[in-house]
Amino acid sequence: MKKILSLVLLVLLIFSGCSEPQENKETTETTKPTTATTVPVNPEMTKELDLALSNVNFKGVACIYSNGNKIYEGCRGYADLDKKVKNSSQATYRIGSLSKQFTAVCIGILYEKGEISLDQKLIDFYPECKYGNDVTIKSLLNMTAGIPDYSCSREENIQYSNDELGFEISTSSKEDNIKNIEEFILNQTPNNVEKGSYEYSNSNYFLLGRIIEKVSNTDYEAFVNENILEPLNMKNTSFEQIDLTSTGYYKGENEFEVLQEFNQQWTLYPGAFFANADMISSADDLFRWYSALKNNEIISQNTFDILTKNSGSGFGMGMITDNPIVYFINGHIGAYTSFLGFSKTDDFAVITLSNHFSDDVNFNNIGVKLGNIAMKYEK
Repeated sequence: MKKILSLVLLVLLIFSGCSEPQENKETTETTKPTTATTVPVNPEMTKELDLALSNVNFKGVACIYSNGNKIYEGCRGYADLDKKVKNSSQATYRIGSLSKQFTAVCIGILYEKGEISLDQKLIDFYPECKYGNDVTIKSLLNMTAGIPDYSCSREENIQYSNDELGFEISTSSKEDNIKNIEEFILNQTPNNVEKGSYEYSNSNYFLLGRIIEKVSNTDYEAFVNENILEPLNMKNTSFEQIDLTSTGYYKGENEFEVLQEFNQQWTLYPGAFFANADMISSADDLFRWYSALKNNEIISQNTFDILTKNSGSGFGMGMITDNPIVYFINGHIGAYTSFLGFSKTDDFAVITLSNHFSDDVNFNNIGVKLGNIAMKYEK
């Protein structure tokens, strides 16, 4: 099986174009650990993984886990260059589209409670929506709704600049931003795509976040905190800018320079990416998240299977699901990039988080490269 997984990771590698860190909190018998035990590993594997990171000038943290143990941790660069705080598995980063997994699992929680149906139509939540009868919860989850992306031109595959937006954006008001973006999405005309065909759009998961609020009568962030973060003891995961312990850097004339204003600055404004990509987390916390998914601690295996079932789109539960061996998702927001990939059968996962962006580095492939290398040494 591991040889198969290594081969699949290689295939994905070819085609996947598409302040101080907080200290670990002590745990008690009633709380869940957020870190994996680091075990002795093959020094040749560590050497090869270190070289792979150095060769692409990776800046951030990369962790590999096998059978509940951390078998590799590679840290490069600084979480805060001015304060000389190094990147680490405890430092917090923006995780971008990895946030979508949390949104999808919240839908799963409501589904298990019988409060929502995956076949339920958008019109049930937005009676005035002109395309409400054509969109279901399932189509939003699977990226088959055809709703244009409010944040990005899919033809050019890049996010809109500050002056290209079709809605007003506030530098400080999360509530105004959510309201304005929601109104913009609901007034769009769905793309003329074949029914059930895949079309990635952040509008889908934005609406799922609002539906979670309508059904639960609870603020989306509060729902995530109460039903996921607190039960899993994910104390380094939040939606709050104040909890971000890494600074974003772009490659400039002087190697990496601190991210200040740039033409997509709006993506970092409060609520701009809402249930799509607004979360902050650490590698240690994301390992805890992966473990919870693997061990059915938040949703049942049946619900997990329903949410990740390949319906033809290849996307479900906030990640790529159509490969028979692995799940994975990449994230990118501002200067931050992220990757979470894990086996469908073995207890094996790769997590990378970076706060240093460079056009010279294909961040989509780093996690796949590392997993491919590690699998050669796993017995």
